[in-house]
Amino acid sequence: MTIRLLLGVVVTASLAIGTAGCTTPQAPTTAPTPTATSSPTSASQSASPTVSTTPTPSQTLDANQAAAVSAVRGFWAADAKVGADPAAFTKAQMNAEFGRYLGGDALTSQVGYFTKLKGKGHRRLGEIAAVWIKASDVADNHSARGLEVHVTVCQDQTTLQLVDKAGQPVANQPTDFNLRQYSVRKPAKETRWRVYGAVAASGECGR
Repeated sequence: MTIRLLLGVVVTASLAIGTAGCTTPQAPTTAPTPTATSSPTSASQSASPTVSTTPTPSQTLDANQAAAVSAVRGFWAADAKVGADPAAFTKAQMNAEFGRYLGGDALTSQVGYFTKLKGKGHRRLGEIAAVWIKASDVADNHSARGLEVHVTVCQDQTTLQLVDKAGQPVANQPTDFNLRQYSVRKPAKETRWRVYGAVAASGECGR
């Protein structure tokens, strides 16, 4: 499956888990797998890394793929840290925490999401764990977008819980399992890989 442009999410949803209470992932469909193109693209478009929602347990990652996966995992760690007590962080501190792993609209959206939770006095407990992770081939956008990898993850969210000020669960809890695809890029003239977007992916996800 190839997604040409991964869009940012609105501030009412977390980049990592999407909209709380989302539908169960669809069954996988069979389709030919296109390959990445090396032709130049505009700065508003991404190249199309080859990606499959079928996990490869023994996938060997090159340095760029490993850095992209590390950016996703780093984002999860920051997500858990801020989510445990959003009230303890100013907006500037949230930007600093997430800014190491997120860029562009993804950073704005995630900070907005936790700012909203902070305003309600809500917290998000638990952490995301990966059942499996699949990294696409590295694509060179031949533009300011730089290098790009799509990281598809079957996320175990069984420990995640949204609670109110009293520690009681609120409505629209995260689903137990979530198949998501992250657009991770190292823009031209930069040295760090960051997540710039995420979408729900179609396929099987669970234990």
